[in-house]
Amino acid sequence: MPRVSVAMSVYNCEEYLPACVDSVLTQTFQDFEFIIVDDGSTDRSAEIIRSYTDRRIVFLQQSNQGVATALNHALRFAHGEYVARQDADDISSPERFRKEVAFLDTHPQVAVVGTGAALIDRTGRQFSTFMPFVRHDRLVKELKRGVCPLMHGAVMLRRTALTEYGAYNPVFNWIQDVELWLRLSQYHRLANIREVLYQFRKHDSSVTHKAWIDLRIREFAKTGRLQPETKVEDWTNFCQQFQDECEAGRWNDAFEAENRLRKAQIELAKGQPLRAVRWVADAVRLNPALVTDVPARVGRRVWRTLPVVGGLF
Repeated sequence: MPRVSVAMSVYNCEEYLPACVDSVLTQTFQDFEFIIVDDGSTDRSAEIIRSYTDRRIVFLQQSNQGVATALNHALRFAHGEYVARQDADDISSPERFRKEVAFLDTHPQVAVVGTGAALIDRTGRQFSTFMPFVRHDRLVKELKRGVCPLMHGAVMLRRTALTEYGAYNPVFNWIQDVELWLRLSQYHRLANIREVLYQFRKHDSSVTHKAWIDLRIREFAKTGRLQPETKVEDWTNFCQQFQDECEAGRWNDAFEAENRLRKAQIELAKGQPLRAVRWVADAVRLNPALVTDVPARVGRRVWRTLPVVGGLF
């Protein structure tokens, strides 16, 4: 049996898929199976995957049902001691699997480990770096705030934790990873390797859509109901109420402010602090309540560039 099962969901990623798959197949750690689920793609994604003859690839197809369902489908075919995630438009550094396996081997109390990441644009140009928090307590605190401090595509986790406490819950759309990490945090520790071992691709076209998602998640977190035992009915009821209020125009200014704050983060990441300040000022003008969030959401990027002080736990 392979030590690692790599789980990847694919939906219309033909442009980036070859580089992604190649980055997995050329890992320095080679004892893995690569389970790829095509989630109803309408482009050449399936054709590209079938062009690979590597016997470690297990190719599955389903109608379009979303990331959580696709990943759960992959997990049903997993045999490895560890499960590594990979997103179809991202790239793993050659040493990623080796270092994550070594970390989990030497930290038996940890069930989920992520890594730092280079942020790249659609052309592959790096414009920033994600350097994550590493201590379990801080990771849980961030998750409860509606912020995911674990790069989802870069994590490796123990398969036994999933079989014992459950995998992704598709009902928690938009927060399926946050909910899973919080749930597992009740029984195991979470961690990050503070080293860039992944390339995360950010698409400018997704900024507006992501702003809506972030606003929804952060408002839910403010209710105090985003916890290690988040209730399905709390999330579904909130989402319905949020949708109704959006249609009534209740969140228009808050959304526009969120959108501008995300643009400020992007400008800061690109080394354009003056442009970032302008976007922040515009965001606070639209939603004055954001003024207390600015240090944590924009200034935090500066903190993440500093060396780690002390140990992991």
